[in-house]
Amino acid sequence: MSVETAKPPLSVIVPVFNGEDRLPKMLSSLCTQTYDQALIEIIVVDDHSTDASVSVSRSFGARIVENGTKNPGTRQVFGNRGCDARAPALFGR
Repeated sequence: MSVETAKPPLSVIVPVFNGEDRLPKMLSSLCTQTYDQALIEIIVVDDHSTDASVSVSRSFGARIVENGTKNPGTRQVFGNRGCDARAPALFGR
């Protein structure tokens, strides 16, 4: 007898600044994973890009969060901003 374990939802937080050239390959890769696509949420934290990063991300169904401070100088801020975007679903806020 096999017991099927339910897979948990997965949020992928992607920090970006002017990444329109690199985003399609990365987002395409995320969208072709064998993990149930209905359980994957892609959150793109944009650091005030001046290229088409936001529209490219949206074309892949990503949720866009704008970083509050332009070029904060630390990757931690991007992750925190992405986690803030996910917090209501995780903690009922």
